Amino acid sequence: MSISLIFHGRTQKEKENLSDCQDYLETNTEKNCFAIADGASQSFYPSIWAELLVKHFCQTPEINQDNWQDWLQPIQEKWFAEVEERVIKARAENSPVWVTNQNRFNFRESAASTFIGLQFIGDLVEVSIIGDSCLFVVEDDKLIQAYLLDNSTKFNNLPEYFASRSKDNNFSPQCFNLHLIQKKSTNNLYFILATDSLSEYIFKCVEQKNNIFRTLIGISSDSEFEKFVISARNSENIKMKNDDVTLLILSIPNRSIDHQSSLQSTDKVEGNTKDVLSSSNEQSGDKNKSSSKSTDAVEGNTKDFLSSSNEQSSEATESSLNFIFHIFRQLMSAVKFRNLTQKNIPKVSLNRDKLVPTIEELQKQNTRLRYQRFGLGLGLGICLFIISLLLGMLFNKKQESITESEQLPNTNLNQTKKNATPVSTEKSKLSLKKEISIYNNQTLTNVFANLLLDLSEVEIIGEGDKWTKFKKELYIYRTLVTDNCNDCKGDEIETITTNQPINLRLSPDPKGIIFASLKDKSRFNKLEFESKNWYKFEFVGYIKNEVSTQK
Repeated sequence: MSISLIFHGRTQKEKENLSDCQDYLETNTEKNCFAIADGASQSFYPSIWAELLVKHFCQTPEINQDNWQDWLQPIQEKWFAEVEERVIKARAENSPVWVTNQNRFNFRESAASTFIGLQFIGDLVEVSIIGDSCLFVVEDDKLIQAYLLDNSTKFNNLPEYFASRSKDNNFSPQCFNLHLIQKKSTNNLYFILATDSLSEYIFKCVEQKNNIFRTLIGISSDSEFEKFVISARNSENIKMKNDDVTLLILSIPNRSIDHQSSLQSTDKVEGNTKDVLSSSNEQSGDKNKSSSKSTDAVEGNTKDFLSSSNEQSSEATESSLNFIFHIFRQLMSAVKFRNLTQKNIPKVSLNRDKLVPTIEELQKQNTRLRYQRFGLGLGLGICLFIISLLLGMLFNKKQESITESEQLPNTNLNQTKKNATPVSTEKSKLSLKKEISIYNNQTLTNVFANLLLDLSEVEIIGEGDKWTKFKKELYIYRTLVTDNCNDCKGDEIETITTNQPINLRLSPDPKGIIFASLKDKSRFNKLEFESKNWYKFEFVGYIKNEVSTQK
């Protein structure tokens, strides 16, 4: 089967650069794999996640309804490692956003992205979709079928998605097959993949009898694509929303969709969607949809407030406000609220024997609705009280700092700002058990130290599905550190090579408590400490999650 890639491209929002675009696409013509993804702008580093999704699919397209969580795990770990590296780099460079990003990382926020993946195997098309990016199957210039949405009214700000942390994966993808049949015709069969703003625009054109597919199929270059998007955004009749846009068009000659299999696939997708919604309603009472609208509004107002605060206050104040927002969002997510729509209300029969129990059921639903609304009101009240309390504390602290600053030289003020650190909840601690292995990276393959001290407490600085990263301030005797480390960076120190394990101690004392024994030559960041015989340094290591006890 011959598959032609007619066009693939992406473009950014107005007044932004292509580097700001959160959409990604990928093609692999050797495996006949094609994918697009739309990262959610409000999530945490969504562009990294969207790019990982499409590249992973085009190399490893074996995703289905049963294994999708395992399929995501390798790129979830890659996303975590890359985001951790960027957060650390931003902090080292004193970037303006490092405090916010550090807190979001500490709060274990995720990236989110919609996704479409196609693999052509013989006359079979294996399709995987989640969210509101859409697949349009077009014969010549006529729409044959669309997946998963079917009209412009279905688009909103709450699509389903893949999350970069397994704890936030609340939606499963729809995976199904389309069968192709040979057909002697001069018409081509087209598969058009589009992200949400373009998909919504396509449906609006179809609904107004505007043959948009003839225009799309005619696009063959990035410049033509840019002109089309600009024109659609500025159209007086049908406007495209100002959002990142991705388009991918494939053409297959002498083929048509097996309409029977198409109908079966559609029924399967609709059935799976209903099952997912039903399960979600029973387990969470639509809490994701109900709370997300309120959270989005609060998030927008909070970000406006933070923007103003950045110009007037220190990074520490910004960090505190981020913490307030995090508390508010967690409280909102915890409030269970269920909309009682007409679809939930049973039809009333005129038969008297059936009327009485029906009325009783309506009364029960009404009572449940009252309790749910009361719970929402209570949650909002608690949240507003906590915010007002914390804002009051911040205001008082700011007033005190202003009073003190009038009595202090400017150098002290600059020093205070320089030493500002992210404000978060109490630092996560870890109690390490005796005689466990400590690894030097996330792969957990190279043991470079063994813990000797039972129930030693360390600080957590990173977490993965299988590992925990920690740090501890320790001491090492000067004779155990080499004086000839030519490529050490900054204040790094490097241990010497010996036939015996090197002891790392909790205090600068030859008879002090030994924290761990170092097996191999290693490097650490030296800390400020005045001593002729000892170095103080920051020990960083990784352990397997099953051997730790978190406090």
